[in-house]
Amino acid sequence: MIPRQHRNVILAGVFLALLLSGCDNGDLTGPGGEDWIFEPVVAGQELGLHSAVAVAGDGTVHLAWHDPRRHKLHLAHRIAPRQWQDTLVDSAGWVGAHVAIHIDAADQVHLAYHDGWFFQLRYALFDGTAWSVERLTPSTLPMAEGGEAVIFRERPDGLHLVEMSSAVRSADGTGRIRYWIRSGGAWVLQSTYSVSYLRPYLGFAWGDGGPALGVLSRDSHGGVGPRASFSVRLLTASSGAGPWQEWSVVRVTNNASALDYGERAVAVGFDAAGNRHLLYLDRSGELRDSAGGTVDSGVRNTLVHLRSGPGGDLYAAYARNRHLIVARYGPGSGWQKVSRFGGFDQQGRYDFLVDETGVFHVSFYAGGAQQLWYGRGEATP
Repeated sequence: MIPRQHRNVILAGVFLALLLSGCDNGDLTGPGGEDWIFEPVVAGQELGLHSAVAVAGDGTVHLAWHDPRRHKLHLAHRIAPRQWQDTLVDSAGWVGAHVAIHIDAADQVHLAYHDGWFFQLRYALFDGTAWSVERLTPSTLPMAEGGEAVIFRERPDGLHLVEMSSAVRSADGTGRIRYWIRSGGAWVLQSTYSVSYLRPYLGFAWGDGGPALGVLSRDSHGGVGPRASFSVRLLTASSGAGPWQEWSVVRVTNNASALDYGERAVAVGFDAAGNRHLLYLDRSGELRDSAGGTVDSGVRNTLVHLRSGPGGDLYAAYARNRHLIVARYGPGSGWQKVSRFGGFDQQGRYDFLVDETGVFHVSFYAGGAQQLWYGRGEATP
């Protein structure tokens, strides 16, 4: 009989081979002709089910990941191909879910994540020497608050953070979005916006006119009653302090259509010309762009990411039929697929970014192999 530790290594190798072989001859490679390479970061049941990836100024890849069974938050950084150094960041309570990461211009690492014990948002900062941890959500708020989805953006006036608590956790059917700015070493709550029956997905970007948020909402019937409705909404403001304006991008008002939407993600971004794009999934499985056109078809429930790349190019990442697809938006040409890899496991919350050199980075949990993986769109590690 093969010892368990050897058997796990063999299974991981088999999985990696299947993952790489998933890119058949019809698959696309990266914009520069790169192939995807993959490497395991940590192995174990549900380890890294929620993860987030960032790249420091010196090119070092950092990957934050959640251990839901031990209720801990970790940060791993890549010291060499297939070699990761792991650090325990926080273990006080049930922490680490829905983690987001940002590395600022000074290479300080910022993490925001959910505290499942107090239902609050927690924030951790590594200043190059030590970690400091604090709670952002006021302790006077109801228990069902804080940190279900978190997105960072760095601006000239400081680090901006949007967090939401969906209506799924709310007794009154109302979800809340909070907008924070960190300046001078402290977080300040700029504004709060309430949305009835807010779903647990959020898009956030900043354009010339200010911040833009994309959200989803169902009515009080939860999408099953005779007056069921489902809407994709856009919130805009001149600054994080508001006031916020709400616009309806798409609204479905019949029972069958509302049910078809399910829990569908949204994403918001701006292209090089400053045009706003809000991506959402419609009931037919098309990934649509509010600026016009269809990104892809045959797409089902998946997280959607919009990221800016070199020169202001706008990239979208989404899952379709066990493939992770990367598409790029070009003025006049619309959305075009530029990369994908096969064998992608949609379980968990993956993360995606494009670095300053145009290289793609992705983190995702593979349930079959029970491993957290890191991938990048280049020929060699």
